[in-house]
Amino acid sequence: AEGPRESLERLIAWCHEGPPLAVVDEVKVVWEPYTGEFANFSIAY
Repeated sequence: AEGPRESLERLIAWCHEGPPLAVVDEVKVVWEPYTGEFANFSIAY
C-alpha cells in the first residue's frame, strides 16, 4: 500500500486487529520510499 504515513499507520493498526472474530498472529511491515506505482489496493479472499 502507498499513501500518507498517517493513513498507512491506520491500515497497519487495523491489520493488527483484523475483522471481527479474526485471530491475527503476525503483521510484518516494511517501510520503503514512495514511488507512486500503485493506484489502488484490495484484499481478495
